[in-house]
Amino acid sequence: MAADASLDAACSLATKLEGGWSWADGVLLQNSKVFVPSSLPLVEILLAQAHGTGHEGVQKTLLRLRADFSIDKDRARVQEFVRSCEVCRRNKTKHLWPGGLLQPLPVPSAVWADVAMDFMEGVRCTPREWEVRHPNRH
Repeated sequence: MAADASLDAACSLATKLEGGWSWADGVLLQNSKVFVPSSLPLVEILLAQAHGTGHEGVQKTLLRLRADFSIDKDRARVQEFVRSCEVCRRNKTKHLWPGGLLQPLPVPSAVWADVAMDFMEGVRCTPREWEVRHPNRH
């Protein structure tokens, strides 16, 4: 398996203490981060943990994952994981072009054939207008 070959190569570098590889309490470290081979099922669990915290996309998932772990081809794995995330797919907004210019309404064929109302709120009125609208309130 290719992942096992990468693990063997990493272990040989770690025993020579080269390229940022080391051992600590029986755990293989790369630049002080736990090395996890891509072939292990643990990778899917780590991806779910890093992404499930907030479903915030590829970049933030990578930041969370890379804070403690070193995984071969982690960007491609995270991109695929986020792309297949059902929660993200359901809640993602569509990035579409605007619909275009507004089109004018057709001219009504008869008087009162088409009636429309516009509601305006929050329009301030003068004290005189207030008295006219509310004659019994002083």
